[in-house]
Amino acid sequence: MATINFYLHQPTITKETSIMLHFLHGNAKLIYSTGQKIHPKDWNTKKQRAKNSFKQASFLNELLDKFENEAFNGYRKCILNSDTNYKDSIRNHLNECIKGVKTKNNYEPEEFTSQYFVDYLDLMIAESKNGIRIQNDGKKIASSTFGSYSTLRHHIIEFEKYTGRRMTIILQTGKTPTELKALKQYWNNWYSSFLDYFFTQRNLYDNAVGSNIKAFNTLFNYMREVKLLDIGNYQENFMVFKENIQVIALEPHHLVKLINDGEIYNALPLHLQKIRDRFVFGTCIGLRISDFNRLTKDNLRTIKGNIYLVNTSSKTNTETCVKLPVYCIEILERYKNNSNKLFPSCSEQKFNKHIKEVCKLYGFNETIIKKREQRGKAIVQYKDPITKEHYKLYELITTHSMRRSCITSLLQLGTSERVVRAISGHAQHSKSFNRYIAYSQQFNDEKSDSAFDKLSIKK
Repeated sequence: MATINFYLHQPTITKETSIMLHFLHGNAKLIYSTGQKIHPKDWNTKKQRAKNSFKQASFLNELLDKFENEAFNGYRKCILNSDTNYKDSIRNHLNECIKGVKTKNNYEPEEFTSQYFVDYLDLMIAESKNGIRIQNDGKKIASSTFGSYSTLRHHIIEFEKYTGRRMTIILQTGKTPTELKALKQYWNNWYSSFLDYFFTQRNLYDNAVGSNIKAFNTLFNYMREVKLLDIGNYQENFMVFKENIQVIALEPHHLVKLINDGEIYNALPLHLQKIRDRFVFGTCIGLRISDFNRLTKDNLRTIKGNIYLVNTSSKTNTETCVKLPVYCIEILERYKNNSNKLFPSCSEQKFNKHIKEVCKLYGFNETIIKKREQRGKAIVQYKDPITKEHYKLYELITTHSMRRSCITSLLQLGTSERVVRAISGHAQHSKSFNRYIAYSQQFNDEKSDSAFDKLSIKK
């Protein structure tokens, strides 16, 4: 008779660990990753399920029940078909029934072996794309995440060329204390070399470096917790760099001119009028550009005679509802015959090019000292490094400036943080939202300082 149990991959650690399904029938043993993680404190070892106090216990336990039932179904199918290859057949059955992936040619992802990191990265990318690897809540890995994995792959290959060595997997199994100490030093040296490659050879800034380190840590965890390689937890010492990205946005007086100066608008060629309309609408609703580009007439609601734009964020699954002002309704009227899309299609590259032209014609030519960070140190970016020429405001406006301009302008005009969060879809303790608060506070400080200076002038 077959037995099926669930165990934690690392039951003694103090953070989340993978939940593994163990199937045993005679000499046939299958260890299968459910793709789910849980903290040991939230796990009931006796019942082999999440404790009721765990926030997602109901969802997780139902999913584990499904894994168990389908494992037995796969086992029964083997009995009926006189198939003695229980291990392969049950794995394939689970992949197909729960993860929606049909295994081809008896490929066994659990037994994949290689001595190189990049091969496991390729496997992680493949399993993320085809649904074998899923998020803790059962959802598929977002397609945007694949980009960060592919970028890491490129850098690992370039780093191997830079060092002249391939990144080889070193297992802890059988190592003496002295050898483990040397292995820890090896990873410290590797991390320093990887940073040197990013900052010195590639001249990347902190956000890009942090994104790659974060992706590498994910790969390290995947190899250890999903593929069960005894490679240790050395990635825990790798600091993920974060950057205080400078907020580039139009201020309220810019938006007043952009919205109300009909003389400039009428003088714009038709293609620039369309760009201006999209940008103005975007500064009202404050959506991320990925959500903005998907807007259709289905996102519009009429409630008590007022028109609202309703949207559910593809990134955070947060719903926002914004009452549209008169000038936005007038913009929509100009495109009411444009199929079901709110605006004509326009590539992000073309939009970024033309919105700079629009802002230049509206006279937004203030000098901006653009800065980025490397290892936490601010680095000035010049338009022309030789002449030390700085950028003009219009040269830095992009699709992302719509959302930033919306948030910062509302804050500067005295709108409460709660209302602005409701419009932008930011969480209560969002770090990115705090950047906008700091930017707006700086703006308010400058205005109040100017007013106080005028009051203190002695005649």
